[in-house]
Amino acid sequence: MAGDAAGTYLSVRFGNVLGSRGSVLTAFAAQIAAGRPVTVTDPRVTRYFMTIQEAVQIVIQAAVIIGADGEALNLDMGQPVFIESVARQLIDMSGKRIEVEHTGLR
Repeated sequence: MAGDAAGTYLSVRFGNVLGSRGSVLTAFAAQIAAGRPVTVTDPRVTRYFMTIQEAVQIVIQAAVIIGADGEALNLDMGQPVFIESVARQLIDMSGKRIEVEHTGLR
């Protein structure tokens, strides 16, 4: 889009926004509720998690950065968390006996 339209277009990299439909937490919760194994690609995989307010702050930060057309910004999203640890915590909180299944990296 940056090469074809007037204006400046930047992309902003997000972590998992808590409470959003696209969050892995939503997928994990659905798997747990259905009693299915929770799927994690690999135990070494990490993700960034943020609140909606933190995501909005990143968008505001990106709006004031003067970048090149088509640039992808990777702003401070805090510390990464092992996704398997998050899955196991959600399973523990559910009180159910559910396995974590590794699907493998793509």
